[in-house]
Amino acid sequence: IQDIRRFSGSIVPRQQFVVAPKVAGRLETLLVNIGDTVANGDLVARLDDQEYRQQVEEARAALEVARAIVSDTAGARDLAQRDFDRVQALVAEKVASEAELDQARAHLLAAQARHDVALAQIRQNEAALKASEVRLSYTEIRAAWEGENGVRVVGERFVDEGAMLKANEPIVSILDIQTVL
Repeated sequence: IQDIRRFSGSIVPRQQFVVAPKVAGRLETLLVNIGDTVANGDLVARLDDQEYRQQVEEARAALEVARAIVSDTAGARDLAQRDFDRVQALVAEKVASEAELDQARAHLLAAQARHDVALAQIRQNEAALKASEVRLSYTEIRAAWEGENGVRVVGERFVDEGAMLKANEPIVSILDIQTVL
């Protein structure tokens, strides 16, 4: 005697998520296909990163220029300080006027302000460099999830290599099929 029954329904994975890029670009390489296993942190795809590399180089060049400007303004500030000290000594000996001292003080304050602005530009350019490096890192698309570090499976593939992708456009879906519902 056999008891055979037929059931209909859907089997769904316990967890499922879609891998998508954080930045727009052309999909250069897709490293997984349907049925491939993926571990947490595995590289899934790469976008064309030429534009993002160029942005990093531009940010580095801007930072170098800002550092050169700081060096220049530091020299100008030191020269203005020496001039101020010299005029102050001459005023004490009653050789120079108060107007000359005021002019030297104003020149020193302006040189210090230019130096402070140049230092702020360095911080601004460092932040721009970090931001461009982060955007460059987004061209490497990895599968990442919270919780268990088990192996997952690629369930669907939405695009092919060479496709132009927008930010958050799905590339593949990743399924946890260890437990199904």
